[in-house]
Amino acid sequence: MLRARGHAAAAVLEYERALAVDPGDARVAGKLARTLVEAGEPARAIAIATPLAAADEDDPVAAVTLGAAHLALGAFAPAAAALEQALRVSPFDPTVRCGLAAAYDATGDARAGREHAACAALRAGP
Repeated sequence: MLRARGHAAAAVLEYERALAVDPGDARVAGKLARTLVEAGEPARAIAIATPLAAADEDDPVAAVTLGAAHLALGAFAPAAAALEQALRVSPFDPTVRCGLAAAYDATGDARAGREHAACAALRAGP
């Protein structure tokens, strides 16, 4: 609820407390990583999301979080790699397609145009 109401810093504290109780809870760790990106702490988010994305390649949430964190740091090649992982599982997520468009633009990847078109189509809706 804190995160949804725009209180990312407070949400980070609560997720950290929950993770301290059960350090192996991947769901809480994923939410903490996503909230850290929103709170402007992408480096910390990467540290948490990297093992999550590696542990479950079929979970697009960790990969999207990892991609967003790398984008925030201007690390476009790692962002593209993470978002490509998410794309395999979640090809209709505009966050994935728009993030890939930005990463591909920055790296000069020829697939940028395709991703911009997919991003625009998904944002436009049905």
